[in-house]
Amino acid sequence: MDDLGNPVIRTLGTRERDCCEYNPPTTCISILEALQHVDPSTWDAHVSSRCSLFRRHCSYMDAGEVSERVSQELAAAREVFAILLKAYEKAVEKEWGVSCEYSL
Repeated sequence: MDDLGNPVIRTLGTRERDCCEYNPPTTCISILEALQHVDPSTWDAHVSSRCSLFRRHCSYMDAGEVSERVSQELAAAREVFAILLKAYEKAVEKEWGVSCEYSL
């Protein structure tokens, strides 16, 4: 429950321990509308750029490690995106808020 007694869906927000965010029901509607326009199948187009960033900032990693890391990140992002979308769909359906918290 939030501070007004409204139900809340809790989701993983960030790896930063002191970071959390609460999105009230009206904000959840806007977030869901934005998420519905995201197409994870287009994310492959960013793989090359992401690999370049790793090579630039993680020179200790060889090409195989970079490729594996980016592939893992992309797979995780797709998996988590589906969960995030469902959370906001459910929140809007039930008129709930969403709390994004550190929970690893």
